[in-house]
Amino acid sequence: YNYVFLNIYNSLLFVWFIFYKTLNNHLLVIFFNIFLFNFLFFYVIIYLVLFQFYILL
Repeated sequence: YNYVFLNIYNSLLFVWFIFYKTLNNHLLVIFFNIFLFNFLFFYVIIYLVLFQFYILL
């Protein structure tokens, strides 16, 4: 479970890093990318918690 979580987290960081490097010419885009990354991370945490409950059931 922890290994899968770290894999998803690293992939999200990598995707966000690519977005940041390719679109860092505009401050608004940077803020949008940070917001989008936080939203995706929040969604992944919710998904993993629900998945853990599903395994326990």
